[in-house]
Amino acid sequence: SNRSGSKRVLSVDASRTRFEDYNCDQDEWTEFKKKFGLSGGGGFPEANFDSGGICKENNVVWLYPKHDRNKAYHINRNVCHRLLSWSKHACSVQVRRVGSIGEALEY
Repeated sequence: SNRSGSKRVLSVDASRTRFEDYNCDQDEWTEFKKKFGLSGGGGFPEANFDSGGICKENNVVWLYPKHDRNKAYHINRNVCHRLLSWSKHACSVQVRRVGSIGEALEY
């Protein structure tokens, strides 16, 4: 309970477990790389990739900065989970690295 006497919704352990559910496991990571045509195990810092060609409708576009000095936009297992989840509901998922607002507007 907190100071007002109400019970907490999530315990620390439950929060950690929930967060871990949002990361690709090894099988999902392999599925992700295959679906998006990626090889290797890195963060794919400069790669543009997709789950298939652009469709007439129902596309998802992720715009990431082209220059990522601190690796904040590398593809990790959390991003893997999010993109893989989108790919199951959208016709196409596109990830594009952009260097400017103008370049982003082209998509």
